Amino acid sequence: MKKSPVMTTCKMCEGLTMLLGNSMKDSVSQIAGKERLYKECETSGIYSQMCTTLVGNHYVDMWALLAMEMEPDVVCSKLELCTNTSVQARFEPLLQDLVN
Repeated sequence: MKKSPVMTTCKMCEGLTMLLGNSMKDSVSQIAGKERLYKECETSGIYSQMCTTLVGNHYVDMWALLAMEMEPDVVCSKLELCTNTSVQARFEPLLQDLVN
């Protein structure tokens, strides 16, 4: 069964946001938190480019929303990474080869 681009992006966002939230609880700086997420992206295999793009485009907003004590699923919904139209427009080129 093929993963949909929306499901893949949404789950990746939630995982990264959860990792970032845990880093923030450990009093990690904003820069160190971003570096931690990029290192996580390096372990994402075929999804590493998509992961890096997600962090590069949304990190500041992820940090800000988590600072307001939002849950990872809410953060990703607010960033429109769990909606079909938004995800397809931003990540379809990166995912096209992966889901076919």
